Amino acid sequence: MSAKTTMTKLILMAFIMTIVFQPVYATEWQQIKHYQIKDGLVKDTETNLIWKRCDEGQEWNGQTCANEHNNTLIFTFNDAMNLKSNYAGYSDWRLPTREELKTLVYCSSGEPNLSNNNGGICKTSPTLPSIDREIFPNANVWRYWSSSLVDNNNHVWTIDFRNGTDSIVYKYDANFVRLVRSGQ
Repeated sequence: MSAKTTMTKLILMAFIMTIVFQPVYATEWQQIKHYQIKDGLVKDTETNLIWKRCDEGQEWNGQTCANEHNNTLIFTFNDAMNLKSNYAGYSDWRLPTREELKTLVYCSSGEPNLSNNNGGICKTSPTLPSIDREIFPNANVWRYWSSSLVDNNNHVWTIDFRNGTDSIVYKYDANFVRLVRSGQ
């Protein structure tokens, strides 16, 4: 086999592999429960909020959320508030409020305990994690920052997706981040 033939075959194989292994991106929104999914975006049709499907530090690869570059996944509150993201053509991504983040709590029983003063504990044990992994694949099982400050601004509300509770933590702790934007 000549060098030219070998080179042609290698180029053809490289071209085919780039086509085969390209992430698959949707052109239309897909309805799942009360969410609409498109690529790395999640639109909540009940709140009209648009969420990044992946945690900060993860990337949507067309199939799931992955941390292919070993990025930092946890942030202090100040670092989380200063995150700048230009994603899917939008630059107005922000840290959600406590109330916005609580809307992502998923109770396997379908019955959140709304009378609990701590917020979203489910009436029966939630599925661990207490965030819908069909909608948010590879979501971490820990606390996520909200933008809601407490008392003298040294403490912040978080939502813990191990059990669906909200809690107050010191702003120098390190927690996960899921960014949101208002829908149009």
